[in-house]
Amino acid sequence: MNRLLSGGCLAACLVFSTSAGAVLTELVIETTVPHDGGTAFGDVGAYEELRGYAIGELDPADPGNAGIVNLDRAPLNANGRVEYRVDVEIWRPVDLARGNGWMLYEVVNRGNKLAPFFVNGVTDFLFEEGYTLVWSGWQGDIASGGSRVGTVFPVATDNGATIVGLSRDEFIVSSNASPFDATLSYPAASLDPNLATLTVRENEKDPRQTPAGLAFEYLSDTQIRITRPVSPEFDGGAIYEFIYPARDPIVMGIGLAATRDVNSFLRYEKADSAGNENPLAGLAGRRHGRHGEDDDDGGDRKGYGREDDDDDDDDDKSRHAPDGARAFAIGISQSGRFLRDLIYQGFNEDEAGRQVFEGAIPVIAGSRKTFTNFEFAQPGRFSRQHEDHLYPGDQFPFTYGTLTDPVTGVRDGILKRCRESHTCPKVMHFDSETEIWQARGSLVVTDGDPVRPRDIKLPRDVRAYLMAGTQHGPAGTPSFGICQQLSNPLNYRPILRAIIDGMR
Repeated sequence: MNRLLSGGCLAACLVFSTSAGAVLTELVIETTVPHDGGTAFGDVGAYEELRGYAIGELDPADPGNAGIVNLDRAPLNANGRVEYRVDVEIWRPVDLARGNGWMLYEVVNRGNKLAPFFVNGVTDFLFEEGYTLVWSGWQGDIASGGSRVGTVFPVATDNGATIVGLSRDEFIVSSNASPFDATLSYPAASLDPNLATLTVRENEKDPRQTPAGLAFEYLSDTQIRITRPVSPEFDGGAIYEFIYPARDPIVMGIGLAATRDVNSFLRYEKADSAGNENPLAGLAGRRHGRHGEDDDDGGDRKGYGREDDDDDDDDDKSRHAPDGARAFAIGISQSGRFLRDLIYQGFNEDEAGRQVFEGAIPVIAGSRKTFTNFEFAQPGRFSRQHEDHLYPGDQFPFTYGTLTDPVTGVRDGILKRCRESHTCPKVMHFDSETEIWQARGSLVVTDGDPVRPRDIKLPRDVRAYLMAGTQHGPAGTPSFGICQQLSNPLNYRPILRAIIDGMR
């Protein structure tokens, strides 16, 4: 892999130490501009937007990186480590001392920042409350461009040789257009049509069929053209499944480690090896909120019993350094699924054993995780009522405490691994009613028994909220769209603002 940066660094370049727990090697702040033209927000004052990128490196032999699929097959730099690059964006009060002392990290959704729209709406809540907002890239198939927060991750090889494996794409095109073009998730290793299969089915559990008239052709190694079958049975909602030999799997799991390491540095490190300050170093001294509330851990909350498990700590043993900035994370939809995945796979603990996020707010994620840390991963996939049911990453465990899966007998939970390292965040999980139907949302609060499901007690450091009757996105003008009934005008943004305030 070629070096991601060439030549010298700009004056705004921060060169980080590569000591344990600080594995970012460079953070380049390319631009700093006033937010909203320099508007002052209440007592906090004006904000500024810092944009740039971070370069990090990962040691495949470090236990904290052991779970990253294909990291040991990625090219190494001169230090014997795997190098990556992610975009970074920070919106902070110009005077950090006037903020509330909290870093609020939002996991980007397909490279997009959603919190200003989903949380603020027409208000300036996040700015008037004094949060410092941070975003960084994590999805390895999202490139920079426009306002997207992207990445550059390496491709795995077999000792330098191209890795080839089967990849599977599902396509659903709501129109009845024929033919239609479809983009593949990975480049095809061969354009021989005899090595690929195309089937169609009307419903997810129907048998796969190859009816008369169904055909495809390669337009390139990343695009095919599909001709619909003659039969009118397969309408615009039919599922077209294409299985083909793909090449060049991106090491997608790096996104988990990159999120961990960017936030760990911003929380805990004061300066780089050249003496340049961490741009958020001033947050570390802000140990109390703007309204004088004590930012302790909340004490013992009675009435929130354990589930059926033995993994729920009686005492808060979370490892945040006393001089570290306070930080919690929010993820919306795909990003909420990724946030659950990050916690589940142990990436809320940095390489020095420190807790990354003290709190986590997965929003409209349902009971799902992501198809990220796999070979030939497709992080943009997500199961719904009808499609994408067979992709990995969305399976048990569904809830936060440790349960026994009634189907497989496996015992697991979203918080199981972080319990062992005492790095679990407090969790406030929020779903709209759409997630009950489209995202198996009930499995967050039930035991999953297929015959007689039972309610469970959430762990004492987890809260779950359901906004009844609402759709996946915030309310707008009621419309039918593709649905039989009008959308609900009820706006759940005020609830998200209350949850954020409650988490702090």
